[in-house]
Amino acid sequence: MIRSPATPLAVAKWITIASAVVTLGCATKALIYPEPEWNTLLPPGVSSNPKQFLADIAAVPKADSVHERARSGNCLFCTVNVRIQTLGETWRIKPDTGPATGLPIARIDNLDRRHQEARFGFRPSTEAVYFFWVDRNPRSMRARLTVLQVPISGGVVTAGHQKDLHLCHHRPANQKPTSDVDFYEYRYDGPCTEVATTLSPGMTEASLLPSTTVAALFARVAAIIGRGMMFAEGGWIDCNSGCCT
Repeated sequence: MIRSPATPLAVAKWITIASAVVTLGCATKALIYPEPEWNTLLPPGVSSNPKQFLADIAAVPKADSVHERARSGNCLFCTVNVRIQTLGETWRIKPDTGPATGLPIARIDNLDRRHQEARFGFRPSTEAVYFFWVDRNPRSMRARLTVLQVPISGGVVTAGHQKDLHLCHHRPANQKPTSDVDFYEYRYDGPCTEVATTLSPGMTEASLLPSTTVAALFARVAAIIGRGMMFAEGGWIDCNSGCCT
């Protein structure tokens, strides 16, 4: 059988492309979603004992808002389903003046049995559950959000991903305030208009991810090998003034 001299070159080309895609995918995960660190000091009033913490917040009412969202997993091109349940009345939170007493505003469960979520590092709910906690930053008086990790069996409550909350979008006129917590990519498309001027080009306060051009490039590379690719952004809450991130 006579083979075209172009065949080995074509095979080599596709091997190179496939290797580059895998390498790019792994590097992208490492670049955008660094391994989470749970070494932030616990906010005042948060017990390090998992059972005590869950008992302390048991009386906090669940809001009507509950979402089940697909999120990027820590495995190449995979997704996990995450449930986020709003707690209490988030619309009372003022970004410029945080609550004097901290409070949980959402519970998050990773419904996947094996893989952890990529951005926040949510482990499967058989191992740990997570809470968004809001209190007052003692250095600035601003509302401050902290992610709490509560192990299911043994261990201690740990904290990470701490940041001040900022107004992202004003609530439209005559729109009724609601209590809601969700992930940014499921509510808004585009940068936060109220804080965009303070950020580097191509970045948003909500996500701190690369520009949409870069994200589109990664999505296109993933499509070449026939699999989807998601970019999990940060969270937002329905706060006193509108949307806060």
